[in-house]
Amino acid sequence: VPEGEIFVMGDNRNHSADSRQEEIQTVDERCIVGHAVARIYPLSKFGLLKNPFDNDMGKKEEFTAHARESFDGE
Repeated sequence: VPEGEIFVMGDNRNHSADSRQEEIQTVDERCIVGHAVARIYPLSKFGLLKNPFDNDMGKKEEFTAHARESFDGE
């Protein structure tokens, strides 16, 4: 996977449109606007995930602004 890109897989592996398909491929990380908040599977690891932005709100705001710019075509 090239640096700055994410390999994504759908939750229904056999019937998901994801990075394994040539027309989708990897996703530019600047296009990711959300983040995971919980893990439900495997059940042995069920629970909330740590928010990487908890200690750096400026970074979160900067990231969100950058993501919006990417979608607005700037």
